[in-house]
Amino acid sequence: MDITLINVDHYIRENIKTSLENPSISCFDEAQKHVYLLMERDSCPRFLNSDAYLSLTRKSRTMWYI
Repeated sequence: MDITLINVDHYIRENIKTSLENPSISCFDEAQKHVYLLMERDSCPRFLNSDAYLSLTRKSRTMWYI
């Protein structure tokens, strides 16, 4: 079984552990909101400003006719 680690704070991690004692469909909702917020504020803006992404957008503009 693969285990994927996510970066959530101690408070969220403890809430997940507690909620797993009586699991429900919303056990991971708070963690999911936190991860999306991190992506929105950090990962996505860094990617959109990265050299890799910017070079791809330049290529697609200059080679649109191919």
